[in-house]
Amino acid sequence: MTKKFQQVKARAVSILKNSQGCAKLSILISLCIALFVSCMFAYTTHNSFPYYCHHDEHRKVKQLLTRDFNFNHPHLLLLGTDLVRLVRDQGDDYQRVTMSGRWVSATFAAI
Repeated sequence: MTKKFQQVKARAVSILKNSQGCAKLSILISLCIALFVSCMFAYTTHNSFPYYCHHDEHRKVKQLLTRDFNFNHPHLLLLGTDLVRLVRDQGDDYQRVTMSGRWVSATFAAI
């Protein structure tokens, strides 16, 4: 009888420990999601200004459209922007490609 009781007790304790760990994990995941969303909000606020107001963005867009990379800009961001541009079928519109690049940059920064 006591051996059976000890087995049940051990099983109950392990279930409680796992549920506490799951609760902590869910809180941690919730905090990470909240941090990501708040960072995305901060990084994308007021980023709809024209591409020609920033001295370097037209060169980045030109690199994407002509596929002639000079490696003066982060290649991962350029390729991520190019992927978004192709998936969203944005064509050759400089402003739309620039906006995609800003969102890709904000996403990488928030991560």
